[in-house]
Amino acid sequence: MKKILVICSLFLAIGSAVPVYAALDYGGLVKCDGVVDPNEPARNNECDFQDLIGTVNSIIKWIFMLSIPVFIGLFAYAGFLYMTPSPGNREKSNKMLWAALKGFVIMLVAWFMVSTLLSWIVSDSFKGTASSLLE
Repeated sequence: MKKILVICSLFLAIGSAVPVYAALDYGGLVKCDGVVDPNEPARNNECDFQDLIGTVNSIIKWIFMLSIPVFIGLFAYAGFLYMTPSPGNREKSNKMLWAALKGFVIMLVAWFMVSTLLSWIVSDSFKGTASSLLE
């Protein structure tokens, strides 16, 4: 019964956060459509490499924003396990807390390294798309 309650609360936490993050960007996943039609001037966005990088950037932002509620849910579940009286739960919650923290730190360090390397390597024409991942 406890597992069902925890799983339901985790899905509720993640499910309530996903629409908020999805509503932040109204442009869609792919910013260009490659259609060149004089009758539809709003759709005359040809795809190039910068649009590909922008799409990858959108996916990274989405995954990053989705991982925050997952981390919070894991942290809350591990705290709940820590407060239960069973000694096995304390060891399990300690391992879970450290694993969640290590995973989140690895994700942040990887983002920082990629962002820093791109700011050093990429030319100025790509600065708005590639190097600023949290714009």
